[in-house]
Amino acid sequence: MVDQSLDSYRLELALENLGAVLWEWDPETDTAVTHPSADGFFGRDISSFDELSEIIHPEDREQVVETLESSLETGASFNIEFRILVDDEVQVIETRGSIRREPEMGSPRVVGIATDITERKRRETEFQTIVEQSSDVIAVVDDTGVIEYVSPAVRRVFGYETDEILGANISDLIYPPDRDDALPVLLGSGMTDKNSPERVEYRLRHGDGSVRWVESRVSPRGDAMSSNLVINTRDITERVEVEQNLKRADESRSLALEASQAGIWDWEIGSERVNWHSSCERVFRVPEGEFEGTYEAFARRVHDDDLPAVEAAINRTVNEGEPYHVDYRIIRD
Repeated sequence: MVDQSLDSYRLELALENLGAVLWEWDPETDTAVTHPSADGFFGRDISSFDELSEIIHPEDREQVVETLESSLETGASFNIEFRILVDDEVQVIETRGSIRREPEMGSPRVVGIATDITERKRRETEFQTIVEQSSDVIAVVDDTGVIEYVSPAVRRVFGYETDEILGANISDLIYPPDRDDALPVLLGSGMTDKNSPERVEYRLRHGDGSVRWVESRVSPRGDAMSSNLVINTRDITERVEVEQNLKRADESRSLALEASQAGIWDWEIGSERVNWHSSCERVFRVPEGEFEGTYEAFARRVHDDDLPAVEAAINRTVNEGEPYHVDYRIIRD
């Protein structure tokens, strides 16, 4: 035998945890019943649609009425969000329901479940604000690369209108020479740890036709029922150009040092650490990367007769601030 009081308690507990109430409305008599009591949900007891209308936000009343009238006319289920005013505070309600037509009931009844989604909507609004103000472009793509959502920043950062991007495949935006390397990462094929976003740098076509360097971080959407991916992309063109210029400058310096048979070094006096550039290792004929990195290792390679002059020059530089300049002979390995 089923314990109806226990079942009722379980239902009430589940509804409380969901922040929801069940309701039934008879349009013919305009009588409504809620379970559990609507006091804690709507801030007052609700026994008719007229009473509910009194607390529905004025801007949402017409939409609620039209939705219910349409459902009664067509028999279709409905899902609607609307605001209510409780103690001068705005709450957001989501209600889903359907029409019950049973002979013993006489007139059709509207039954449904109402859920307080105020906190969820607040978080969604905060997230949307962050997305819109972010310097990153945030996109959601399906497992084939079709773009289902893109943040408004795409216009400012990459020169595209959102309606140009939605429905396009992300592969069409990648600069062709980079497509084979970037696309597998962007589609998540190499993702092994779903808690650690994958990262890739590649070139992308800007809306003005230019090619820009970008960095993308790819992570799952976070919905167990969805295979979609979230891609955060930022323009790193300026950074890449600086790195490339530094690399070219370093290559030019290395060529100049090699041609002049000069070497670069620095000495961290407090730690006795001596750092040699590869050019300095070439001068002393030390295999690249094998210099021991100490002053003692340097002094050992200076001719014994010249070491006092070297140390005197170092002391003048350290103690008196004179430029370091000394000629000396070395002992090559």
